[in-house]
Amino acid sequence: MPISKILDEKTRSAIVSDNWAIRRRWMKVSIFWLAINSEAIICWVIYAGGNAMGVQIFMTLIGALIAILMFYIFGATWDDHSKRQLLSDAIGASEKANDSDDERPESPPAGDR
Repeated sequence: MPISKILDEKTRSAIVSDNWAIRRRWMKVSIFWLAINSEAIICWVIYAGGNAMGVQIFMTLIGALIAILMFYIFGATWDDHSKRQLLSDAIGASEKANDSDDERPESPPAGDR
């Protein structure tokens, strides 16, 4: 039984569709924004004689950059794993439904083989 008959259209499209382009776009925009802000803070600290607050803001931006990269890598892996698991559960459910519908001949007794 095809998966389209098991799941409704919205769930099936969420499992089957690829959203890597959207993930990459948001990650690139976020990294670009963080890089520009980090560069501005570095210039402020070096040339304008910034204080400890500038250094703390810079460290926070670097932490946000690392968090975005880790969520992109590990969050996407977790999401894809969940999609595969849901897909295999749905396929397994359809196979069980098909198995109950099939009429299988009884196997011969063990001595008659």
